[in-house]
Amino acid sequence: MVGIQAPNGTRHCGGVRRRDFLRAGALSIAGLTLVDWLKMHAYGQATEGKAKSVIQLWMAGGPTHLDTFDPKPEAGEEYCGPLDSPIETNVPGIRIGQLLPLMAKQADKYSIIRSFTHTDEGHETATYVVQTGTPPTAGLSYPSIGAVVALMKGQEGGLPPYITLTEPLGRFSESGFLGSKYKTFVTGGDPNAEQFTVKGLVPPPPRCPRPRRGRRPDAPPARAFARTHPPGILRPGLSLPREPTRTGQDR
Repeated sequence: MVGIQAPNGTRHCGGVRRRDFLRAGALSIAGLTLVDWLKMHAYGQATEGKAKSVIQLWMAGGPTHLDTFDPKPEAGEEYCGPLDSPIETNVPGIRIGQLLPLMAKQADKYSIIRSFTHTDEGHETATYVVQTGTPPTAGLSYPSIGAVVALMKGQEGGLPPYITLTEPLGRFSESGFLGSKYKTFVTGGDPNAEQFTVKGLVPPPPRCPRPRRGRRPDAPPARAFARTHPPGILRPGLSLPREPTRTGQDR
């Protein structure tokens, strides 16, 4: 269930709340329409989500669905390749790719959406459809789903509502016509480094406490100094004058 929660549930004349239209719009990407969602809601099959944050792993150029969560060995080697032995999961009736044995043991903790599809055969334009829910147009740039979440959820606490690790996805992660206010915060850096630093959020190095002017860090307090040194000879904050350097002519 994909839902985009609006700050307040404003109802319109038809009795449907604004956030329901947003939720249905997000679901249309996965093959469901507003009518489908309303039917499911009427029969109690659609419930409010409890998730407060989402981590999207966009693996451009990664393994296909046939090699991971949607194997089709019955289609033959010409279609699915050599990975033709899917494994059973801990959920009866669900099989996944043979290269994911650990994931197979956790199938009761995640959901697999196998009804997601589109008709765009171009990698770039299809990615745009998936990230924005809209085919690309020449005159208007649409916001990514992360920017829409930033608009509807707003900032909570000290973290931005929309963060990208580590480089932006170009036009696929833009805020579009929503404006730069809902642009993703890009961390930069290398998470595999020993010290991962985030651009703009790197704390300054620790600073040693500076001694008072004219005193050494190991100098005694002023009162103790006054008891051990007669007045008029040397006061705290002053130093003894250096003797002039004598040359051979002075001698």
